[in-house]
Amino acid sequence: MNYRNLRSTLIGILFLLCISIALPMSFAALSVDTDKDKYYRGNLVTVTVTGATPNGRVLLQVSDPSGAPIWPDEGFASSTGKITFKFEIGSDWPLGTYTVMVKDQSTGATATCTFKVEKVPPPPPPPPPPGVGKVTISANMTEVEIGGSVTFVVTVLDTDNKPMSGKRVYLYIDDVINASKLTASNGKAVFTVTFNVPGYYDVYAKADNVKSSVVTIYVYRPPSRVTRVELTANATEIDAGGSVMLNATVYDQYDEPMGNVRVDLYINGSYYTTTTTSSDGMATFIVTLNRKGTYEFYVKVNEIKSNSVYVVVRPPPPPKPRVTVVDINVDRVEVLVGGSVKVSILVLDQFNEPMSNVLVKLYVNETLYALNRTNVNGKTFFNVIFDKAGTYVLQAEAEGVRSVEVLVFVSPVPAPPPPIAQYIIYIALILIVVVAVVLVLYYKRREY
Repeated sequence: MNYRNLRSTLIGILFLLCISIALPMSFAALSVDTDKDKYYRGNLVTVTVTGATPNGRVLLQVSDPSGAPIWPDEGFASSTGKITFKFEIGSDWPLGTYTVMVKDQSTGATATCTFKVEKVPPPPPPPPPPGVGKVTISANMTEVEIGGSVTFVVTVLDTDNKPMSGKRVYLYIDDVINASKLTASNGKAVFTVTFNVPGYYDVYAKADNVKSSVVTIYVYRPPSRVTRVELTANATEIDAGGSVMLNATVYDQYDEPMGNVRVDLYINGSYYTTTTTSSDGMATFIVTLNRKGTYEFYVKVNEIKSNSVYVVVRPPPPPKPRVTVVDINVDRVEVLVGGSVKVSILVLDQFNEPMSNVLVKLYVNETLYALNRTNVNGKTFFNVIFDKAGTYVLQAEAEGVRSVEVLVFVSPVPAPPPPIAQYIIYIALILIVVVAVVLVLYYKRREY
């Protein structure tokens, strides 16, 4: 065997094999592409380059819509001639079409691709909420007394039969809106309605024009019964011996007066008397209180007790002074014609105390003679002049009370004595004087 020829053959085969392996790599086309065609500001762009020289340097340049470079980069291809670049689109990059160009530095080959940067589209509008599908209503009772209340529960469901929260619900009574509320998270709205007039009422609810079924409520009036009694008094303070008028008014459960009802009056917790209300629901008591103190009044109708009224009884006021004694005195009871009598009057009250400023009338023979008022000592004075002889009756009066009668005797003036009698008188007087002088001289002489 010719080993020289064999070696030459093997070397040729190996050379051909190496060339066959290298040729596909050398003639693969350089290409570049992005992971998407459109991006928004802030997105990450992935650039993939294939067909580059294995392990060779690859240059990257991104140009904005105006052609100005905006992002350069470079790197080394893998052994398969592939390389990936990544960059983020800046928030200030202009909108438009961008060009990506790569260059295989080993071969000088280039490749390009484009992508677009667009404005972020607004978010799509949310889907419309489901509408009202059903409204139901229920009541805790369908018959109630006047003044009673009924609770209505309204439930609103959507078209998916789910509770609707925050939905406005209107409650109608006899086709008139009575109230409105928003539903809670469970889709329910609760209404409480008080009925004050007897009769039948149709109640239903609406939400977005979806109407519930109708609930009929019957309001009735039961027999009247006493629920309240009010007591008033015409005075809260009186004097001992005075009277107080008490009025008790009886009301039923409809706050209307009740007639022909027995009412018991209590004073300081003890039963006092009973009476019956009139057609206007009022019972009247008149009570006289003679002792001072505080009195509590209240009334009862069966077991219903009224409010308490307190009346204070004051001690009786001291009686007003009144004239009880008129005392009369004169300085003399005999007087000559033309003379005068001084009359003093003393006025005393029921406590035997002098009374001042009391008008006193003086009568002479039953004829009013003069008027005068008493001083602080209860006294007053008159001067009566008599111009005729006779007997005179003097009497004083004050506030209808008269004094005793006092008699004054008036005598005529006596006639003058005759002349002889006058001389006798003069002689007697001279004799008296002479005797007196003699006696004086006699006694003086004896002293010597």
